[in-house]
Amino acid sequence: MILKVFIGCFFLQFSGRTASGQEVQIRNMVDSLTYMNYDTLDCSADLYWRIVAKGKEAVPSLIEKLTDTTPTQVLFHCKKGTLNVGEVAYFALQEI
Repeated sequence: MILKVFIGCFFLQFSGRTASGQEVQIRNMVDSLTYMNYDTLDCSADLYWRIVAKGKEAVPSLIEKLTDTTPTQVLFHCKKGTLNVGEVAYFALQEI
């Protein structure tokens, strides 16, 4: 009985660490949008697409970035100039 409780607690604790580690990884990826060196959000923008691939897990971090006006190097055909981080986050949310 004690062994079952110990094993259950161990797996519960381990799964919690994995989830928080995943959240940190996603947050770091989203924070890196500022440093993207891509001209467009096509297939070559691998950081952008890795974030999109995280799906719903990336949504909270992307929402936090919606108001970030830090410029990126990403050009968009409907805007004269480059996109800011918030705009890139918005496009990623649309993809998800």
